[in-house]
Amino acid sequence: AVVTVYYTTNGTDPTDASTLYTTPLLISSDVTIKAIAYTDVVGQLPSSVSTKVITVDASGAPGCVSNLIVAQG
Repeated sequence: AVVTVYYTTNGTDPTDASTLYTTPLLISSDVTIKAIAYTDVVGQLPSSVSTKVITVDASGAPGCVSNLIVAQG
């Protein structure tokens, strides 16, 4: 099965019309990432929405989210 992950950074729940996750995200300020996974299996519902709150440390050094873990529901 092919699984595609979509995400948002504006606090809204993602859908299959949201940004497609293809590469690590560079994080330079505090952000809430919400992600959802869809599969190409007929009849399979999308995952539940996963939320990750990222707080940049006091130095302001950018971080990187190399993977988003989305539980298949």
